[in-house]
Amino acid sequence: MPRIRFRSFWIWLGFAALLALHLLHLRYYFFLTDDAFISFRYLHNWIEGRGLVFNPGERVEGYTNFLWIVLLAPLARLNWAPEKAAPVLSILSSLITLILVFFFPRLARQEKEMQPGWLLAPMFLALHRSFAVWATSGLETRLFTLLLFLGALFAFRTSQNVDRRDPLWAAIFFALAELCRPEAVLFFATASSLVVGRRLWQRSQPVKRSDLAGVVVFLAITAAHYLGRHWYYSQWLPNTFYAKVDQPWWSMGLYYLGMFVLEYSYWLMLPLLVVFLSRALKQRNPVVGFLVGFPLPYLAYIAYLGGDHFEYRFLDPVLPFLALLLQECLRFLARAGRSLIRKVLLAGFLALFLVYSTALPFSSGLGFGGNWIFSQNPPLDLNQAPWLKMLPGFISLAGIYKTSYKTMTLSLVGLRAEEHRLFGQGQTRLGHLFQDFIQRGYLSPNEIISTGAVGALPYYSGLATVDFFGLTDQVIARMKPLRMTRAMFHDKIPFSFYLKDRHVDYLLLGSFLVPARPGQGLPTFNPKHPLNLRNWPDRVYLLDLGPWLLMFQSPQNPMVLQHRFQRRGVPIYLYLPAGGRARPVPLAQALERFPELIGTP
Repeated sequence: MPRIRFRSFWIWLGFAALLALHLLHLRYYFFLTDDAFISFRYLHNWIEGRGLVFNPGERVEGYTNFLWIVLLAPLARLNWAPEKAAPVLSILSSLITLILVFFFPRLARQEKEMQPGWLLAPMFLALHRSFAVWATSGLETRLFTLLLFLGALFAFRTSQNVDRRDPLWAAIFFALAELCRPEAVLFFATASSLVVGRRLWQRSQPVKRSDLAGVVVFLAITAAHYLGRHWYYSQWLPNTFYAKVDQPWWSMGLYYLGMFVLEYSYWLMLPLLVVFLSRALKQRNPVVGFLVGFPLPYLAYIAYLGGDHFEYRFLDPVLPFLALLLQECLRFLARAGRSLIRKVLLAGFLALFLVYSTALPFSSGLGFGGNWIFSQNPPLDLNQAPWLKMLPGFISLAGIYKTSYKTMTLSLVGLRAEEHRLFGQGQTRLGHLFQDFIQRGYLSPNEIISTGAVGALPYYSGLATVDFFGLTDQVIARMKPLRMTRAMFHDKIPFSFYLKDRHVDYLLLGSFLVPARPGQGLPTFNPKHPLNLRNWPDRVYLLDLGPWLLMFQSPQNPMVLQHRFQRRGVPIYLYLPAGGRARPVPLAQALERFPELIGTP
């Protein structure tokens, strides 16, 4: 007994160290993505009495995380800003997930005594870059992972007939996950199939009365969610589904999954996993079957979509199951190898895997420095971590990764967390600046903007916004893609007449706000095609806002803009072609030179 207690003490100490390591790891990668502010804006309008809407008066479900918004609502009413509360809830979800993974052998396998092998899966997660990245972000990602893991845990217990209440708990957690993201329906169907399949394999009753109660609970909650959505938004699916899911992109999806295997060096574990899985299948190991079978349909769904715009965000729900599968594999091999030499070799291989599975992910974000340009920076800069060059074959591995990453970047797939952190920080600054512009009277709070990043800028400025890529606009979301080359979730763009019909005042794309440079004059640019000033998208304006210059396009009549900013005392310019470049000319002078513009639509 004293020996068991002594071992338990060291296991508890090791687990506490892994929790601390995870906290340090997520602090290093802490960030808020601009997309999180979309939900924050819905939340703000909701608690202000305008409804669960992005723009007051427009019922469009431009989010997929209803439960996340509901959980943030009471905190927001207590004056806890969602941009501060959301990371806290996400971190708590992450810690609970780690705790559940640690206790998985007891909860699922019914192991009574703690074993050192219980620490393997938490260790894999605590060292995992992507698990640390998505412990924050402001999105619902880690909460969704936690709820799915709980649902899967109770579903597995259901297949083993551990407790008659397990089906009900599984249904509740899967239903809560569905309130968080719609993909939970796929996971529930997968778990149900695995439970029935396991019982058929055991030649026992495939469906029990307690199972039916769980199914009824899941369907009732999910049906209520869908009916509520249809009643409020007049749509059965979130608007984001129509904006993002248009046609399959298998080639990019498989590439995305392959890059994940490459970056985290899972290819090193493949020989061991093949041996382990072949043995486990022969022994009809229920745990391994569930750990492998539960994520498979979802991985196929990710491949169908083409991956994700964010760095392995869609793979976050898979990480606990992958870590547990590796743990099962190593524990099996450790038990199979009785000799000291085999155990030493296995320990050495584990150390090698940990080095390579953390080295490339760590170095993959070192290329984002002061000269960052969105989606154009190389992710690797080994000059900032020269010790990694000493690892055998690492330079070649890094070269393969760097070349392969460009393929995804060109399609806006799998962009790194460092990139989204910098972009989010820039959008937050823009939001505060536009808030200041409104307070100074440069812009009116009743004006409408259209832009491609509809997070922090609309959230802080409060301006009515038409999402250029359709996440929060049901018309653009249902348009056919207009781009010649695919770009993840950025394929659909509005027709010019639609922005005019929406009475957009300012179309803000690219680097539309730049600092003024005294003594250097106003900026010029090289147009991609000859400017036809009668076509409003070709009319590019510039506002002189003191230390800042705002460039925009507008479907509004140029004379209307001239009077508007003349009253506000803000100099406004129109870019005219001059010697192959476009140069700003005071709008009043431009209208004198081209009076036909006064009557243009």
